[in-house]
Amino acid sequence: MITQKKIYLILVIFLAVLMRFLYYFHAPGLYLSDDTYTYYEIGQKMVTSKFLVNDLRTPAYPVILILPMFLSGSLNSPILSTTVLEGMYKIIILQSFIGIGTLLILYWLLGKLKVSSSYALLFVLFIGINPIIFGWERLLLPESLTVFFLVAVSFVTIRILQKPDLPYFLILFLLFVFGAFLRPIYFLLPLGLLALIICHFAKRKILLVNLILLTIFLSIIGIYIISNAQRGYPGISRTSDINLLGKIL
Repeated sequence: MITQKKIYLILVIFLAVLMRFLYYFHAPGLYLSDDTYTYYEIGQKMVTSKFLVNDLRTPAYPVILILPMFLSGSLNSPILSTTVLEGMYKIIILQSFIGIGTLLILYWLLGKLKVSSSYALLFVLFIGINPIIFGWERLLLPESLTVFFLVAVSFVTIRILQKPDLPYFLILFLLFVFGAFLRPIYFLLPLGLLALIICHFAKRKILLVNLILLTIFLSIIGIYIISNAQRGYPGISRTSDINLLGKIL
């Protein structure tokens, strides 16, 4: 049954999509930074060598950035070539869809926090139609994906605190892995959130599930660090994201 709240939410999402379309139509173009070149070149090396370890960049965004070229068979094209630039527009569209999905998750998150649906809709509307905010989706950097990651982790964590179903633990685990390989600083996030979940429930079963997931997660991070160490750098990434934390949040 379609309620009045759902109609308003659909209208908000429609306006957010419309604003992105108008922005794309009237201000076409790609925003490349020095980091974009690095992500692209490392993505080329990772996919070509089939080895997703690098001491400068973790693999999540480089692989996503190179994906259109891989699927079109133009993996070795230079970044400023016509083929690559056309592929980059597909990444922009993907990031815009992820941005719309983030708005939906944000609305559900506010509902979980008992925020009035009217205030939640107004807040999502402000975020969704603000070009200063959704303009990040036009940037070929992992910022927009980082926002999605943080909102999704917040939603899933609160859902677990309300009802600790196993599928949500698995989703949270996958988000942790994705986040750590998107921005290395987020490899610390599971330690705090899983500790919070354990303290909240204080149940042996919850403790066991959390310890298993944390062990697997740390093992993945450990294997990645060892692989980097074999190539001269004993860590996740030489590029520090600590100075970017405030900007991302």
